[in-house]
Amino acid sequence: MAKDIFRRIQKENSNINMAFTAEICNETLIMIEDLCLEIAKKLLDQLGMPSPNQFAAVLFNYELCHQQNYNT
Repeated sequence: MAKDIFRRIQKENSNINMAFTAEICNETLIMIEDLCLEIAKKLLDQLGMPSPNQFAAVLFNYELCHQQNYNT
């Protein structure tokens, strides 16, 4: 799932050289947590897994949008 997110970001931003980052891992955790909420009605920490940092996801999306709009 993390590799899918990484590839999607690379495709959306063909001019950005990216590395596999903590933000991508965090976004993956958010997606997994959403699935767990749908299926089991529990958060990841309730299932014994690390929980995502929701604030980091918002910050990452802001930075990504900023990078996308930099050259326009």
